Amino acid sequence: MDKKVLIFSTGAKGGVGKSTLAILMVEALLEGEATVACLEGDERSASLGAKYGLSSRGSRGQC
Repeated sequence: MDKKVLIFSTGAKGGVGKSTLAILMVEALLEGEATVACLEGDERSASLGAKYGLSSRGSRGQC
């Protein structure tokens, strides 16, 4: 049976590295052959896709 884990990164202050932390965790998990889904919930300034050149849906390595 596969182990499922949820990891949340939250905070009200901008510019403290939440997006960077999320991307680094995704990259590390992908290196370990994990299946990873990354969801950005910032309605004011969603930036993961634009910041890291990722598509919104798709295959491994996309967020």
